Amino acid sequence: MKAIEQKKALIRINECVDRCFNECIEDFGITRQLRPREEQCIHNCTFKFLEMSTIVGQVFAEQSGM
Repeated sequence: MKAIEQKKALIRINECVDRCFNECIEDFGITRQLRPREEQCIHNCTFKFLEMSTIVGQVFAEQSGM
């Protein structure tokens, strides 16, 4: 069961990376560096993802009686 949970966690992390990268990065292939606004966007996006994951986990735990 632990391997399945780890795989699911990795999938969620990859989804976060893909979503935040696509939302925040404008031309990384050209500049190969992040601009300050892109860095801030990545920070905000990641924070929101982690915050949302925590809330969903708490709700799930409450509903499953943990």
